[in-house]
Amino acid sequence: MGSFVGLWLREWHEHKSAFVWTPAVVLTLVLLAGLSIMGLNDHLDADLSDVEVQELEDKLGENGREAGMLEVLTAMSLDAAGSTDAELVGKMDKLLDGVAQPFQLVFVIVAFFALIGCLYDERRDGSILFWKSMPVADWQTVLSKLTFVLWLAPLATIAAILIAQLFAVIVSSIFVESGMGGRIWAASEIWLRPVELVSRYLVMGIWVLPLAGWFMLVSAAAPRLPILWVFGVPLVLTILERIFIGTEGLASLISGHMRAWGSTGGGDGVQILGHFALLGDYRIWLGVLVGALLLWATTVCRNRLNDA
Repeated sequence: MGSFVGLWLREWHEHKSAFVWTPAVVLTLVLLAGLSIMGLNDHLDADLSDVEVQELEDKLGENGREAGMLEVLTAMSLDAAGSTDAELVGKMDKLLDGVAQPFQLVFVIVAFFALIGCLYDERRDGSILFWKSMPVADWQTVLSKLTFVLWLAPLATIAAILIAQLFAVIVSSIFVESGMGGRIWAASEIWLRPVELVSRYLVMGIWVLPLAGWFMLVSAAAPRLPILWVFGVPLVLTILERIFIGTEGLASLISGHMRAWGSTGGGDGVQILGHFALLGDYRIWLGVLVGALLLWATTVCRNRLNDA
């Protein structure tokens, strides 16, 4: 275990700028945009018809006609007073998923480049000779890089998402219809969001093992331009499958895994048990088997390159 702690610290020092500062920058932009809109709220006029104004007055009370843009948008989109508890949970879930989406997309991009560069870069700059001299097996190095990117690095993104979601709930509870702030907090289930995000990233790390294994195999074996190999080989295989077999199974599998990795889940409320329910799907374990084979091939490649 001590070896893995040291290897994880190595990954932390190499990638902390990408995995920590990138979500921090996204969070800063989200918060600044929200604060700017709040500051301009009273200066933004809503161009509404008389019927819409009347509806707004019904929602916001006597001050509905003088409401700022945030009050208008919040009242119209959430409609807490006119929604059942289940409907409001669904609306808040969509809102908070939307808040999380840019963080998730940025994380996927950073993780992608970290995986395809983790073994290639050390060969390119010659640092593999130094790490080769350390009393650490190749499989330990490969596994430490994989676990860091899939399960440790997301902690910074999770923290940024939670801060942004809390900010969204606070703003919504302030500008929603009068007396509906408590319902907004209850519907957001914000206290369960940390558990949901952690469980989602745990399961999603297992789900994307085939992709991660392929990225790392290319990183360990590609002579140059690994990004071309990452996309080029699957593209050729999918074209050959379509020509000679007439199916698109490989393309469907790859696109399905990529879409799942880039999504924030979605659903009506917190889906903690739903995430772990995926572990009962045989496809996820087939993916684990494929990922394990690819990681074994990665280790073999790195070992042979080390001995060369």
